[in-house]
Amino acid sequence: MPVRYSIDTETRVIHTRMIGVMTPEDVREHFAELRDDPKCEGTLYVLMDAIELTSIPTLAMIQFTKDMVEFMRGKVRFAAVAVAAVNSAQFGMFRMGQVILESVFGPTNVFRDLDSAREWLEQQRRANG
Repeated sequence: MPVRYSIDTETRVIHTRMIGVMTPEDVREHFAELRDDPKCEGTLYVLMDAIELTSIPTLAMIQFTKDMVEFMRGKVRFAAVAVAAVNSAQFGMFRMGQVILESVFGPTNVFRDLDSAREWLEQQRRANG
């Protein structure tokens, strides 16, 4: 599966790695897995790692992601999302998607490296206590 994740229950950070080519079906399967994960509840902060992603997200896929997040609203609230994308086309699409996703993810920011994304997400986490 091109989406792998782990949830740190202490920090409430979900580290989502996207690897290879992603399809809308992969997004649906990822959210189905999250819905069934008992650690995926309450408030979470998302570190979205697209460093190994080889496909370019489409606006339709970003909108579908928004729909999936809205579907999970009763189970989990995403407080902030940091995206790391090194490929210029992916970076641009994630920046465009930022506008769509902020309404369901809260503050969202896109970075060109994982360390910067991690640092920004930690600042969001500390600010929210």
